[in-house]
Amino acid sequence: MKNNIVSVLLWGKEICKLKWEGGYRQKFGKVGSLISFNPEYHSFGFDVDPVGFYNHSTYLVQKGMSDICHANEYNGIPRFLSSSLPDDWGNEVFSLWIEKNGLRSHDLTPVDKLAFIGRRGMGAFEFVPQLYDPRSDEAIALEDLYGLAKEIESMREGVSINIQDRPEINDLMAVGMSAGGKHPKAIVAINWSTGEVRSGQFILPNDFTQYILKFKDSDKWPTAEIEYAYYLMAKDASIDMEKCSLLEIDGENHFLTERFDRKEGRKLHSVTLQSLCGTVTSYEEIFKVCRKLQLPYHDIEQIFRRAVFNYLSGVCDDHDKNFSFVMDEDGRWRLSPAYDETFTVNFKNRFIGDKHIMTIEECNRDISMNQFVRLADENDVRNAEHIVKEISEVVQSFTDKAIDAKIDTIYTELISQFIKSKTRL
Repeated sequence: MKNNIVSVLLWGKEICKLKWEGGYRQKFGKVGSLISFNPEYHSFGFDVDPVGFYNHSTYLVQKGMSDICHANEYNGIPRFLSSSLPDDWGNEVFSLWIEKNGLRSHDLTPVDKLAFIGRRGMGAFEFVPQLYDPRSDEAIALEDLYGLAKEIESMREGVSINIQDRPEINDLMAVGMSAGGKHPKAIVAINWSTGEVRSGQFILPNDFTQYILKFKDSDKWPTAEIEYAYYLMAKDASIDMEKCSLLEIDGENHFLTERFDRKEGRKLHSVTLQSLCGTVTSYEEIFKVCRKLQLPYHDIEQIFRRAVFNYLSGVCDDHDKNFSFVMDEDGRWRLSPAYDETFTVNFKNRFIGDKHIMTIEECNRDISMNQFVRLADENDVRNAEHIVKEISEVVQSFTDKAIDAKIDTIYTELISQFIKSKTRL
């Protein structure tokens, strides 16, 4: 949209303004957002980009000057805001919504997308003026959302749908645009006393609990049940996670997890590892980020526990968007609880197979006890061998957790055999 300027707020304080720069600048490779910092930002007592370019020490921030963000990096917006943009699933929902409402996608910039998210994003960033403001007090039918989510997912296989006949796209827009990842999700709030479900993109009365609802995959794998079993194992491995459960909709189980960026009616600032410091591909690099943020020992040990758990249990999708950090209003950073801890080995593609995205000593599979111990020693993690043995015993209990999650025997045996092959340390 022409000349759309968005103010970026955090806890009611303006951090900066964004304006999309196109037109004649595009000829010179200058297309992207122009960021202008609030000259008062450095006095707020918190730093939204502590390990990046726009930290408090930069001249640009101190003087409230402007800078251009190039479109080929983080969709043309500052990196520290990049996790606020919709991901694959959110973009699919948004594209259908603008089609239904007669808008043209090529007229909308990433800055416009932030304005559509407005005050409904994950974490605590807010973007004003807000271009779309759904009602917060309307009940939502999860059955309708799930039905539409399945149809949207089928579009990836070339199936077409008539979005003009689907009024529930408005509800899905209200709960699905800011959800990260490729998997169909909804941000919901549930009142368990009444059974009422609303959009979780608002601050709601205390009798509502806020969740991320991950809909069941369209394939045959019992994805929700497997993720729930892995949640139970992760808790036994002393890995911090928010409370998770299974929710039945239309006879199918779906995965439900409480949000870590909403506490007692307040928003916590949250940001992915990628948004905080760019592409990260090793656990060694994650430890470096933790030290830069001056995180407590508990968080350092948590990274080690996750590394061991992921490698021993087949959580191969350990990319830099699956680690996050949270900051409170006093500017204190902490590692967020773990999420997306689930079996992701690709049995169909031997070229991918069980290769991890996060490496240890430049290796992406079959990590030895000695490698785990060296990783711990280099990062001052105590009792490394004991932790590895403890987690090894936990993940070998998968069969018990699979029974609790009611996973079919064929999948239980497949995963159990894989875990057995990885725990011969």
